[in-house]
Amino acid sequence: MVDYLSGIFGSLAPQPVAAPQLPMWNWQGRSGAWYIHTIFPLTAQTFIEGANYIMVQRLTDGTRKAIYIGQSENLRTRLPRHEKLMLAQLHGATELHIHLLATTDAERFRIETDIRNGHPAPLNEQSTPLYSGLLAALAAKP
Repeated sequence: MVDYLSGIFGSLAPQPVAAPQLPMWNWQGRSGAWYIHTIFPLTAQTFIEGANYIMVQRLTDGTRKAIYIGQSENLRTRLPRHEKLMLAQLHGATELHIHLLATTDAERFRIETDIRNGHPAPLNEQSTPLYSGLLAALAAKP
Protein backbone atom coordinates (compact mmCIF):
# COMPACT_ATOMS: atom_id res chain seq x y z
CA MET A 1 0.00 0.00 0.00
CA VAL A 2 1.35 3.44 -0.95
CA ASP A 3 1.32 6.23 1.59
CA TYR A 4 0.18 9.16 -0.58
CA LEU A 5 1.54 11.75 1.85
CA SER A 6 5.01 10.23 1.68
CA GLY A 7 5.11 8.82 -1.79
CA ILE A 8 8.51 7.88 -3.17
CA PHE A 9 10.09 11.22 -2.16
CA GLY A 10 9.41 11.12 1.57
CA SER A 11 6.95 13.05 3.64
CA LEU A 12 5.56 16.24 2.11
CA ALA A 13 4.36 17.40 5.51
CA PRO A 14 6.61 20.02 7.14
CA GLN A 15 9.16 18.46 9.46
CA PRO A 16 9.74 19.97 12.89
CA VAL A 17 12.98 21.92 13.14
CA ALA A 18 14.74 22.33 16.46
CA ALA A 19 15.32 25.89 17.57
CA PRO A 20 19.00 26.84 17.41
CA GLN A 21 20.78 26.53 20.73
CA LEU A 22 22.67 29.66 21.67
CA PRO A 23 25.96 29.04 23.47
CA MET A 24 25.84 29.70 27.22
CA TRP A 25 28.36 30.21 30.00
CA ASN A 26 27.81 30.26 33.75
CA TRP A 27 29.65 32.83 35.85
CA GLN A 28 29.92 32.35 39.60
CA GLY A 29 29.78 35.37 41.86
CA ARG A 30 31.79 35.81 45.03
CA SER A 31 28.62 34.87 46.97
CA GLY A 32 28.65 31.41 45.35
CA ALA A 33 25.58 32.15 43.20
CA TRP A 34 25.74 31.18 39.51
CA TYR A 35 24.50 33.41 36.67
CA ILE A 36 23.81 32.02 33.20
CA HIS A 37 24.92 34.20 30.28
CA THR A 38 24.24 33.91 26.56
CA ILE A 39 27.40 34.22 24.44
CA PHE A 40 27.58 36.63 21.49
CA PRO A 41 30.48 37.95 19.41
CA LEU A 42 31.98 40.97 21.19
CA THR A 43 30.91 43.44 18.50
CA ALA A 44 27.46 41.92 17.86
CA GLN A 45 24.65 44.41 17.40
CA THR A 46 22.10 43.83 20.12
CA PHE A 47 18.55 45.01 20.61
CA ILE A 48 18.61 44.03 24.28
CA GLU A 49 17.80 46.71 26.76
CA GLY A 50 18.45 46.11 30.48
CA ALA A 51 21.00 43.38 31.19
CA ASN A 52 24.30 42.45 32.79
CA TYR A 53 27.23 41.89 30.43
CA ILE A 54 30.82 40.71 30.47
CA MET A 55 33.46 41.38 27.82
CA VAL A 56 35.32 38.06 27.71
CA GLN A 57 38.55 36.54 26.43
CA ARG A 58 38.22 32.88 25.45
CA LEU A 59 41.40 31.06 26.42
CA THR A 60 42.99 28.23 24.42
CA ASP A 61 41.78 25.60 26.92
CA GLY A 62 38.16 26.74 26.41
CA THR A 63 37.84 28.59 29.71
CA ARG A 64 36.90 32.26 29.80
CA LYS A 65 38.48 35.31 31.43
CA ALA A 66 36.44 38.38 32.32
CA ILE A 67 38.00 41.53 30.86
CA TYR A 68 35.21 43.95 31.82
CA ILE A 69 32.04 43.37 33.87
CA GLY A 70 29.11 45.77 33.67
CA GLN A 71 25.38 46.31 33.58
CA SER A 72 23.19 48.72 31.67
CA GLU A 73 19.57 49.69 31.46
CA ASN A 74 19.99 49.85 27.66
CA LEU A 75 22.67 47.69 26.00
CA ARG A 76 21.36 48.59 22.56
CA THR A 77 22.70 52.13 22.89
CA ARG A 78 25.47 51.48 25.45
CA LEU A 79 27.59 48.88 23.67
CA PRO A 80 28.27 50.56 20.29
CA ARG A 81 29.84 53.56 22.05
CA HIS A 82 31.29 51.76 25.08
CA GLU A 83 34.47 53.44 26.28
CA LYS A 84 36.09 50.06 27.17
CA LEU A 85 35.29 48.21 23.93
CA MET A 86 38.57 48.92 22.13
CA LEU A 87 40.63 48.29 25.28
CA ALA A 88 38.78 44.99 25.80
CA GLN A 89 39.71 43.93 22.27
CA LEU A 90 43.35 44.86 22.96
CA HIS A 91 43.16 42.62 26.06
CA GLY A 92 41.97 39.72 23.86
CA ALA A 93 38.20 39.92 24.38
CA THR A 94 36.22 38.33 21.55
CA GLU A 95 32.97 37.40 23.31
CA LEU A 96 30.14 39.31 24.94
CA HIS A 97 28.31 37.37 27.65
CA ILE A 98 24.85 38.73 28.45
CA HIS A 99 22.73 37.82 31.48
CA LEU A 100 19.08 38.45 30.66
CA LEU A 101 17.29 37.36 33.83
CA ALA A 102 17.72 40.45 36.04
CA THR A 103 14.55 42.54 35.85
CA THR A 104 15.37 45.66 37.88
CA ASP A 105 18.25 48.13 38.11
CA ALA A 106 18.90 47.02 41.70
CA GLU A 107 19.09 43.35 40.71
CA ARG A 108 21.44 44.11 37.79
CA PHE A 109 23.71 46.13 40.07
CA ARG A 110 23.72 43.35 42.71
CA ILE A 111 24.63 40.72 40.09
CA GLU A 112 27.33 42.93 38.54
CA THR A 113 28.88 43.53 41.97
CA ASP A 114 28.73 39.82 42.89
CA ILE A 115 30.41 38.69 39.65
CA ARG A 116 32.94 41.55 39.73
CA ASN A 117 33.87 40.66 43.32
CA GLY A 118 34.55 37.10 42.20
CA HIS A 119 36.55 37.88 39.06
CA PRO A 120 39.31 40.51 38.92
CA ALA A 121 38.58 41.99 35.49
CA PRO A 122 41.47 44.21 34.36
CA LEU A 123 39.30 46.98 32.89
CA ASN A 124 37.01 47.44 35.89
CA GLU A 125 38.17 50.40 37.93
CA GLN A 126 36.25 49.44 41.07
CA SER A 127 38.36 47.48 43.52
CA THR A 128 37.26 43.97 44.38
CA PRO A 129 38.03 41.97 47.54
CA LEU A 130 40.00 39.42 45.50
CA TYR A 131 42.00 42.07 43.63
CA SER A 132 42.56 44.16 46.79
CA GLY A 133 43.82 41.05 48.59
CA LEU A 134 46.30 40.32 45.79
CA LEU A 135 47.58 43.90 45.89
CA ALA A 136 47.93 43.78 49.67
CA ALA A 137 49.86 40.51 49.45
CA LEU A 138 52.21 41.95 46.85
CA ALA A 139 52.74 45.13 48.86
CA ALA A 140 53.56 43.10 51.99
CA LYS A 141 56.38 41.16 50.28
CA PRO A 142 59.87 42.37 51.31
